[in-house]
Amino acid sequence: MTKSNRARSDAIRPALVALVMGAACILPPPVAVEEQINNEPFVVNETAKPQKAFVELNLNCETCTFSLQIEDPDITDTLFYRWFFDYDTLPASDGFCSNKVQPPANPNADRTLVTCDVPLNSRFQDAKDDGSIHTLETWIADREFLPEGLPTGRALPDDAHVAVKQWTVRIRRRGIGCDDLEQLSCKSKVAR
Repeated sequence: MTKSNRARSDAIRPALVALVMGAACILPPPVAVEEQINNEPFVVNETAKPQKAFVELNLNCETCTFSLQIEDPDITDTLFYRWFFDYDTLPASDGFCSNKVQPPANPNADRTLVTCDVPLNSRFQDAKDDGSIHTLETWIADREFLPEGLPTGRALPDDAHVAVKQWTVRIRRRGIGCDDLEQLSCKSKVAR
């Protein structure tokens, strides 16, 4: 190879390298796969009955029906719920009124209203004091509650999100009837 061919070859080599490197940049960059976000479920507070956070209930009632509407921005999530009465002061339980709400068939539809007939008389039949204060909670999770684990009845997988609705309830022994109280539908005790 002559000096002029070698010089030409040395001059062409960087151009070829630049051309090859430039050709590699023609391919589009890889498309990043978006991580799916796990959003928190929530309670539509305007639908909760009762709407007040503090409610008085009459022990002449057997049960009172509490209700609320739950939603989740992740429209394909099944939501699980459990109701608890005095969870922090009574022996821990798995709750009551436990169930699940499937995603709506129509993504624009609201979820089903969640209701629970809270058992008053069976739970507080031995209550001696008038005006005792209690806590009623609803836990709504976007994952299924675990059958075992702590806290008892509230254990969830690590990726679960929870919404909680809470009422403070004062129990009264008064009157002879069971009236609808605080926007609640209450059922009288059956005479035996």
